[in-house]
Amino acid sequence: RPSCAPPGLVPPLCSHSPELPVATVFTRTPSLDQLLLVCHVTGFYPRPISVAWLRDGQEVPPGPALNTSTILPNADLTYQLRSVLAVAPRDGHSYVCRVRHHSLGTRSLLIPWGKCPKLLLWPRQMLSALL
Repeated sequence: RPSCAPPGLVPPLCSHSPELPVATVFTRTPSLDQLLLVCHVTGFYPRPISVAWLRDGQEVPPGPALNTSTILPNADLTYQLRSVLAVAPRDGHSYVCRVRHHSLGTRSLLIPWGKCPKLLLWPRQMLSALL
């Protein structure tokens, strides 16, 4: 979280350590012949992030079925975004939301959509606090 020096004669100096993204995959069904896979990623800092959908292990290229929002600020100075992929229900493919971020180092978050449509990945420190 940000830490700022007290205000004085010089502008306050703020620093912010990297924050791990929290990702959730869920679905919306706008019509009987369309399923929207939604990957919501929030709580990350710094701002640059890569979110992609994988179909059967291959990255889904940009196109009309893929819609990724702009990166939006959260009140706690972290960021969020949403990536939505339109698919046909029961199309037989497997889908994974892949998140790459500075705070993850060389690792990626891989959040599959499948039998359990809602899967929440917590930062390690939050998970250990819950257990």
